[in-house]
Amino acid sequence: MCTSASVWNDDNFTIENNQITLSTPINNIKKITLPATKLMPWQHALEYAYLLEKRGYWKIPNIDELQTVLKIYGILGINNEIRNPVWSRTQTAENPFDKALDFSNNQVLNKDKNEPLEVICIHY
Repeated sequence: MCTSASVWNDDNFTIENNQITLSTPINNIKKITLPATKLMPWQHALEYAYLLEKRGYWKIPNIDELQTVLKIYGILGINNEIRNPVWSRTQTAENPFDKALDFSNNQVLNKDKNEPLEVICIHY
């Protein structure tokens, strides 16, 4: 796991084919998708990640991983493009809610699983 400050600059990231590739993995993250083209409720987000998983080790990030993604998006200057909260795989004890991250203020939110939100996946 590499979290050294030396990797936190835009020279260590490339963006191609709607993915950000990290030249050095950060917190075990190797690639990040740009947001899906449409907002999705929780179940559709899982299906989206499953389709990516068929091509290798993709998942919806947990809250800690999403906060790393937020930092990377900030370095690349694309964090302001995320207008809605982003689903995480961190669950709440209260069904039907799950955790999401608001990229505008780094706030963790409880969101109804039927609410359409942004979806970002990570490759690990």
